[in-house]
Amino acid sequence: MSGYTGSGTLENFPVLVRIAEYDAATGKGIMGFAYADCAADGRDIAFKDAQGNALPREIDTWTTSGESLVWVCLPVCANNTTFSMTWGDAAVAVQPPCQTDGSVWTAAGYVGVWHMTEASGTVADATAHGLTATPGGSYTANSIAVAGKIGNARQNAASKDKPGNLVVPNYDSFNVGDTFAVGGWFNLTDNSASDNRFFSRKANYSDNNGWDILHKAQKSDSDHKIYLRGPGNGNGKEVKSRSRIDLAGQGWTHLVFVYDETTASIFTNGVVFQVEGAILAATDNNSSMGIGSYRVAGNSCLVGDIDECRLLDAVPSADWIAADYATQSDANFLTYGQAEVLAVEGAINIRGDPANIGSPSPAYGLHADVSEITFAMPVTAVAGEGTVSNFLAGWTLDGVNLGTGVRTRLHSSSDPGASVSSFSYVRDVPYAEFTWLWESREALGVEAPTVTRIDTSSANLSIEVTGIGYEGFPSLSLAYGTSPTALETTNVVAASVTATGAFPT
Repeated sequence: MSGYTGSGTLENFPVLVRIAEYDAATGKGIMGFAYADCAADGRDIAFKDAQGNALPREIDTWTTSGESLVWVCLPVCANNTTFSMTWGDAAVAVQPPCQTDGSVWTAAGYVGVWHMTEASGTVADATAHGLTATPGGSYTANSIAVAGKIGNARQNAASKDKPGNLVVPNYDSFNVGDTFAVGGWFNLTDNSASDNRFFSRKANYSDNNGWDILHKAQKSDSDHKIYLRGPGNGNGKEVKSRSRIDLAGQGWTHLVFVYDETTASIFTNGVVFQVEGAILAATDNNSSMGIGSYRVAGNSCLVGDIDECRLLDAVPSADWIAADYATQSDANFLTYGQAEVLAVEGAINIRGDPANIGSPSPAYGLHADVSEITFAMPVTAVAGEGTVSNFLAGWTLDGVNLGTGVRTRLHSSSDPGASVSSFSYVRDVPYAEFTWLWESREALGVEAPTVTRIDTSSANLSIEVTGIGYEGFPSLSLAYGTSPTALETTNVVAASVTATGAFPT
């Protein structure tokens, strides 16, 4: 989880895992993963935290010809939290209970989660609370899927004269009350004709119960502002964005609205937006909830598309909302390691940390039926991206219990007398993993040389060389000549950090 930048620890956070076969041309996907190794419906996909505890997961979209989307609930996570995915267990005959029991979502307090993945008709509630969303209004096409931000989405309405919405049943039994968050992805295609409603538990904006959220477009003093209302309407009963939020034509925007008793907040694409005003506390009112309009579709419906809507019975932190946006919008929110074969007795798997860098002998990957082997790696630096180079720091050899996955350190380059770049091993455990350890350091910087003439046949040459991350300064060499070819092939003189000498012209 390398993309989380918040300072707080998130608990029971649903993270989006993107699964795809590796594409060498783009560098995207998981190296070593193949859909052919999985069950046809992905039922054998499973996740564990760093301690080996099983994690609930829900397959959102399974696409064997491209990218699949899976939600995983992480019990405790912060920047660089790690977890693992396994697949290929032929003994898994059906989808695990977490696929449908809502455990990915309910641990965090979600009352309703609507992915909009269905091709048509009603939209299931992923929390298993049974709050199925039903298309309403005269715009029948709102029951048909369109391309969304995450898998499919729903087109709510194409114009104001054909209103539509999704209707969620009354959820008073969950006692959501006046502290909750509701949000999703919205693609507005028209905000000039009238109000675009995101969510509402009202039949009319002035109802003295429930709550209401809309993007107002007509009044000259409130063009393109977002309004959040509690019971009633008007001064002291609604919060609005302090400045304009132009949404139409902007593509998909992630919006989260937070009700916290008599205060309310708006978050756009993970960032809080300044608001003004105060509201009366929202109320449970024994009514349904409308997504994309009032609870009964009318001409104040949202014109555009809706995706991945959620209702959370809690006031989330700013870190939570930012991470929720990031995991859905940023394909690099997670960093994926290379796949490793876990269940081949008599094998040794060779890998690199933090990545498979350099050209080891034997090559990276799984080597089956190995009884004796010598590992070797060139010790020269391997160029990385930009100004970073990778330096070999050593290696580790672990035995792995095939039943439990527990690792035991067998040998490492820190053993007395061990070589950093090679090791000969006679297998004495059923399965072992050898890891080459790499360090990333900033490449050497070489300033332009300064030449001070002494006489007709000699001069002083000074060159400033800098580098970061070196325990001992590396050896240097000086090349001089009258052409690039000469610099590459002749007149190369070894030098220490400070060296003097007489060299031929």
